[in-house]
Parts: sequence; C-alpha cells; structure tokens
Amino acid sequence: MADAGLAFGAFNQWILKPYKAGGFNADAANRKRTIAKAVAAGAFSLNRLNAARKMINADPTLCKSLKAPVEAVWATATAAIEKIKTGDVSGIGDASSALEDMRKQAKDDGLNIKDRQPPSGF
Repeated sequence: MADAGLAFGAFNQWILKPYKAGGFNADAANRKRTIAKAVAAGAFSLNRLNAARKMINADPTLCKSLKAPVEAVWATATAAIEKIKTGDVSGIGDASSALEDMRKQAKDDGLNIKDRQPPSGF
C-alpha cells in the first residue's frame, strides 16, 4: 500500500496541514503559493491513489474490503482538489475524513497505511 501512503502523505502535508493552519484564508500570507502547492500535491495524490485503486481492484481480497473506501476517497479528494483550484477549501474536511475511513478499514483488515513523503523536490 505504498501508493496509498504516498497519496495520504502528500494530502496531509500540503493540503490538510495548511488548511488547519489557515493557509488558505483570504488574508493568509503566501495564499496563492499555498494553493498552487496544494493543487500540485493534489494531482500527485490522485495519481498515487489511482495506482492504489488499480492494485485494490486487481486483488480479490483487497477488493472485498477496500473497494468502497478507496472509491469514496477518490470521489471526495477529486472534488476537493477541483475546488481548491478556485480557492474553495470546503471539500478538504470530507476528503480528510474519507482518507481516515479508508486507513481505518485497511487497518481492520490487517494493512497499515502510513503516510509517506513524496520524493524530495516535490
């Protein structure tokens, strides 16, 4: 589940943390840069999440338990990242909840999805 870990790590580092810190607020310093980083991190996260989706769908055991959670993450993260492009952060909370729900379901099935940092220079 390395791909999921990379997706989760990028989302948490460059989208959720700045969101919680108020980095997307209209009066935040470097708001445009924060949004640009979030959009790039979002694209990376979706790419890695798509790789995880393919792996889950190809494995009958994983498919039974993680297909619904990974599809929920895909839908909410895609919507959140599209909104971020316009400065709308209203979908970040839902995407974060879906990520954590998937992480919990995976853990219940004996898989541990740990946040992983993307390669340096990201």
